[in-house]
Amino acid sequence: MEGGRLKVEGGREFHDDAAQLGLLYTHKENDYVEFNREPLLPHMLSTEGPALAVGDLNNDGMDDVFVGGARGKKAGLFVQRADGVFVPWQSEVLNADSLYEDVDAIWNDVNGDGWKDLVVVSGGNEYYGADSLKWPRVYLNQEGKSFTKTIIKGVASTLSCVVPMDVNNDGKTDLFFGGRAITFAYGTVPSSYLMQNDGRGGFRDVTAGSAPGLAQIGFVKGATATDLNGDKDQDIVLALEWGGVVAFIKDGAVFRQQTLLPTKGWWSFVKAADLDGDGDVDLVVGNQGENSRVRPTLQEPVRMYYDDFDGNGLKEQFITYYLRGEEIPFANKSELDKQMPGLKKRFLYAEQFAKSAVDKIIDRALLNKAPVFTAETFSNAMLINEGGLRFRLQPMPAMAQLSNYNDALITDLNKDGKPDVVLAGNFDADVIAMGRDDADHGSLLINTGAGSFRYQQMDGVSIRGVSKKIREITVSDKRYMLIARNNETLLAISY
Repeated sequence: MEGGRLKVEGGREFHDDAAQLGLLYTHKENDYVEFNREPLLPHMLSTEGPALAVGDLNNDGMDDVFVGGARGKKAGLFVQRADGVFVPWQSEVLNADSLYEDVDAIWNDVNGDGWKDLVVVSGGNEYYGADSLKWPRVYLNQEGKSFTKTIIKGVASTLSCVVPMDVNNDGKTDLFFGGRAITFAYGTVPSSYLMQNDGRGGFRDVTAGSAPGLAQIGFVKGATATDLNGDKDQDIVLALEWGGVVAFIKDGAVFRQQTLLPTKGWWSFVKAADLDGDGDVDLVVGNQGENSRVRPTLQEPVRMYYDDFDGNGLKEQFITYYLRGEEIPFANKSELDKQMPGLKKRFLYAEQFAKSAVDKIIDRALLNKAPVFTAETFSNAMLINEGGLRFRLQPMPAMAQLSNYNDALITDLNKDGKPDVVLAGNFDADVIAMGRDDADHGSLLINTGAGSFRYQQMDGVSIRGVSKKIREITVSDKRYMLIARNNETLLAISY
């Protein structure tokens, strides 16, 4: 929110106080164009920061803020003073780790010493293989004075998220790491990880034994831990790109896989709350949005075939969609030529290419044997819990379909006792043919009861850019929504 004001019906005016609060941090994305390496990607995966975490660093009862940096840039750490102003807190350990690409972070006491530690996970999709710059970091808090760093080794995936939870009910903070992608191989399913805490801030991978199927569940973009079935145990809920919304339900010592929504999309985040006031947990899930060149359905999905179609030893993404009932390639001739040069000889002219069916471009036999990923809806949505782990898909209002959403804050904006939703969206690193997703300038969903929501624009205010993370902070008993934007400044919006 930049220079304007917003009034929610029944609530207070909103305005951006980031400068007054001293939260002066600008995320600067490093210049790295993945399309030069993989021209058939639907979108880049290297611009998914910044991370944003709110917690009490020094045990003074006030919220402090961590903002992650892109590759080659320092992260920001801000400590709140008694007068409500934040001051930068310098850490040599954090500053030395500027080569990491920070995409998610949490504050949590992982070693049980009474001080909140900082856990940061890395994305960027730039580091290859087992590069140590992919590994999550745990910064152990030394009584609010400094950090010592430990590394969680062996992570081979570009990660998307970190979720704290208690896997084995021992009172210690365990961690889930969501696998986003494999560098140089978008289409190969990355590994996700369930890490058990030894009580001293050390972690070991227990995924195979504790959650069968979780390691290779898919392309995880967002996750949350919540009690879905009311048994007092934490379950894991995942938002999958090229997949559905999937849970792993705690059943004794093991988590059992349960599909909550089979409809596949480019699901980007999942948040849990009782949206309809009936006492069980509902879900808010982000997606690509319906304001898109591509509008998949169950009958006419977007598909990604992933295999070595030209026999050169390298796999490529061949993405298709439907237009007037015909499946056609998403990439244009020049993009396909870059990845599969042999097509130049087969299609000398663009007109010839444009008139060719999919199986004339790639042989049908090759398509049939290739792994296929699908998306059947791009709707941003709520999942309403109807009991027995059955969820009903309820698309968000039409005005909340104009762009993709990356995150959401669930809070009571107008103090009527019902949870409202603040959405954080937009994306500017799609392939050119897809266009920029930048139509959302600030959206609220006001809860009108029984699971219904009214869309409200942040009138007179424009949140520009790509909002990646949104968190709530408290400053002198006043609430703010803190928004971290890619390649932009922080916003601190009071309400």
